[in-house]
Amino acid sequence: MTSSAHVSVQPIEDIKSLDIKVLFGGTFDPFHKGHLAICQHVAKTLGQIKKITLLPAHIPPHKAMATATSEQRIAMLEVLKLGFPLFEIDDRELHRDKPSYTFDTLEEMKAEAPKQALNFIIGMDSLLSLTKWHRWEELLTLCNLIVCTRPHYDNGDKNQHIASEVSKYLTSLDTFQLNASKQIVILPPVNFDISSSEIRQQLSSGVAVATLNHYLPEQIITYLSRSTLYR
Repeated sequence: MTSSAHVSVQPIEDIKSLDIKVLFGGTFDPFHKGHLAICQHVAKTLGQIKKITLLPAHIPPHKAMATATSEQRIAMLEVLKLGFPLFEIDDRELHRDKPSYTFDTLEEMKAEAPKQALNFIIGMDSLLSLTKWHRWEELLTLCNLIVCTRPHYDNGDKNQHIASEVSKYLTSLDTFQLNASKQIVILPPVNFDISSSEIRQQLSSGVAVATLNHYLPEQIITYLSRSTLYR
């Protein structure tokens, strides 16, 4: 896994007193080792991150409905959390009966804790389509975006496809500040080429859960072994 120099946001003795939240959203249907690799990569690369908040979506605006129910997905994440102290869970989006717009969620979080600095993890595909997001530019007044890329990503080549109105927010890794907002930082690549849909397809075709240990954390395998989900 690619690593990089830690970002000096604040002296170590000071950063612990800052209210910083790092969020990772998705349907997590199911949560897999690609998701895990992203979160661990962000924590290692940026440093000083003690917790990442998993934010399971109820009705993603640009995706089909999840296969697992909200209750099943939360149950899987709760089991996962027992093995990974890095994670905490915020299930607020699962209680909505409308699409889960990131802006709405972060605006709500800011209203609850105005001094808290929010950082939202996304993939490169999401960055390239950011101008299609609901109130995307207002979103950046609420948070930073931490962008994870795949192996063989070439900054010089791919960055030209980022919309010009988005490019003005790009920040280098060595100047990125977790306790600020209006910044987009692109991290060094990490391997997370695993698909939830492929996992669901394999399980529905009769593949044994225990054989998917390359794709799923042990805690998720244990949960699925005790249920008929995806089969």
